[in-house]
Amino acid sequence: MSGAPLADVLNRASFAKNAADALVLAAKGEAAKAFYLHHRLLALPESSRWLFLPLAKVRTA
Repeated sequence: MSGAPLADVLNRASFAKNAADALVLAAKGEAAKAFYLHHRLLALPESSRWLFLPLAKVRTA
């Protein structure tokens, strides 16, 4: 699976007029979680499914 759609979502979210501070999502399985971890999302310590990425990291990348 390509990371291009994820990059597009992150780019749009980070520069939107009503931008949020972070992208938060739930991985549907271990393969999805591995994909998101590979693309620099961070696992929330309280849950094995939920991941996040501070959008400030996207703006500076």
